[in-house]
Amino acid sequence: MYQRTISRSIFFEGTGLHSGEYSAIYLLPIDENSGIKFEIDGKVFDVTPKNVCNTLQNITLCFGNYSIMTVEHLFSVFLGLGIDNVLIKVIEGKEIPIMDGSAKVFVDRIKEVGLVEQSTRKEYFFIDKEFSFYKNEEQYLIVRPNSRLIVDYEIDFEVIGKEKIRLEINEETYENEISKARTFGFIEDSEKLKNVGLALGASMENVHVYSKVQGKSLNGDRYQNENVRHKVLDLLGAIALFSPRLVGEFIARKSGHFIDTKLIEMVFNYTLSNS
Repeated sequence: MYQRTISRSIFFEGTGLHSGEYSAIYLLPIDENSGIKFEIDGKVFDVTPKNVCNTLQNITLCFGNYSIMTVEHLFSVFLGLGIDNVLIKVIEGKEIPIMDGSAKVFVDRIKEVGLVEQSTRKEYFFIDKEFSFYKNEEQYLIVRPNSRLIVDYEIDFEVIGKEKIRLEINEETYENEISKARTFGFIEDSEKLKNVGLALGASMENVHVYSKVQGKSLNGDRYQNENVRHKVLDLLGAIALFSPRLVGEFIARKSGHFIDTKLIEMVFNYTLSNS
């Protein structure tokens, strides 16, 4: 298989989930072997797991004095659709627009524009030993050798309860089984989050909202087990920080942005020390 980029530029605009501010970006085609890059104020930055600087309710990347929040949904699309090379040009704001809270809008627009194959073959990094990161006995992420990219995920939240999913990640399963799953939260936590400067742009239009008091979703489900599917989406966004594409079996139990990015950084450091 050959490397891919988008066929032409694509503009996205909207509200930042946490900042609540207007955000606008362009996705632009870029040469083979470039990977994923950001352009901010005319400066171009490579992306690696080392750029992660905050994992509180989102994945934030830092490049010197610049930062960009909530990259995980968009980055999951790059992995899910097999996009190897792309430039994210930040026009306004410090956060990727949340769109509908899932990756659906990104997927739809990219597929509308189309992808182009480039002249260099794709590269992969096949996990050759087990790596694990534990926050505690119940919250952890493990990756093991496998010839395919497999995710086995389990969550357990108040009201939501236990949700499980196991699937091979490819373009079809990503688009059909994962990409439409929205970020989720509880309406009772809204003020607490806003008081610490988070979820300022959250609404019924971009969050799968639950009520602890009512014990149910307030705006319906897109999938059975939508919430664990969104956690898979988030994990794929963290995996996409690593280039070339990682291949292995990921076993996640009550994981999250912090655990996800720590494990990916661990694998990244291993590749550096063994290169």
